Amino acid sequence: MPKIKRPAPNLGWDIIEFVDGYEAQIAGATLIEHDGVPWVKLYMKPFPDLIKMYDIKDEDLDSQLCLERMYPEDTIILLNEHDPARKKKFCLLNFNGEVTKVTERFNGYQQIREIQRLKKEIESLKIQIAKLKTENILIQTDVQKYLNKNLSPIMKLITPILKETLEEKKSSTSSFVPIEKI
Repeated sequence: MPKIKRPAPNLGWDIIEFVDGYEAQIAGATLIEHDGVPWVKLYMKPFPDLIKMYDIKDEDLDSQLCLERMYPEDTIILLNEHDPARKKKFCLLNFNGEVTKVTERFNGYQQIREIQRLKKEIESLKIQIAKLKTENILIQTDVQKYLNKNLSPIMKLITPILKETLEEKKSSTSSFVPIEKI
């Protein structure tokens, strides 16, 4: 089957640039609601580099060398709204409607993740502070109770070890005879 020669689109219609830098000429657009989310259905004529990059086949195009794609409305931004002759739109997704690292950067995903991490860390620190405040109050109001609560478990573990060490020391010193007495 012979290839259809695709000339670059003329510049009479609006242009859409995708987040990865590829462009298409918008021949028409319809706003559609899907599951309560507004989507834009674009009828567009892809530029030659977009056709090559996304391996668009002749059979994917209609007789006007155009195709349709849908993107969430909030991912399409009008860049030059005060230019009535040639408006340019920017899509935060690539041609296939996929999120890229650049999309994540534009949408602040990295900052959102960092904020979430910091919120968890703050919660953990708040819990630690509350625990320390409780201990501080206990120390100020009842030192004996604090010592029993915090030192008793440690002393129960250490006491047998100390006794054993002390007994070993006693037994080793009792068998020790100074050289002068020999």
